[in-house]
Amino acid sequence: MGAPPGRRPPCATPLPNAGTLRKEQRLIGPAARRGGPGGVIGSRATNQRRELFRLHVGSERKMEAVALEPSLYTVKAVLILDNDGERLFAKYYDDTYPSAKEQKSFEKNIFSKTQRSDSEIALLEGLTVVYKGIDLYFYVIGSSCENELMLTAVLSCLFDSLSQMLR
Repeated sequence: MGAPPGRRPPCATPLPNAGTLRKEQRLIGPAARRGGPGGVIGSRATNQRRELFRLHVGSERKMEAVALEPSLYTVKAVLILDNDGERLFAKYYDDTYPSAKEQKSFEKNIFSKTQRSDSEIALLEGLTVVYKGIDLYFYVIGSSCENELMLTAVLSCLFDSLSQMLR
């Protein structure tokens, strides 16, 4: 069932009225305004509404596709450190820290900041770090704009897998 006459559904995007279209004709281009080659067939106001709506919706979809494009490069590094902060395992998936010296320095910094903390997430050196420490310290590192829930899911999967294997 549709909305009552005179009312539009709450999810519908209102189209501009004819007065607004005259002000925004410059967005459409001269060929479409004249109805000539490259223009759309039909009444001028209807065509302008369609064009404005298409431009508006098309630009939103393009922006969303770029912003929400999934990537396999969510995790920048996975670290396992012992109680003294020494490396047991480290895998870096990009060149944020290219040399072993920079990696060791980063691992010492991360351990010193998270060793006595009760939280499970930190923002260090422009990176999002999720961690869990029981007997060992497990770290999953992503960029600062990365979703913490994704990083936490990777961390819990790593932790649970190792727990199952070492029982």
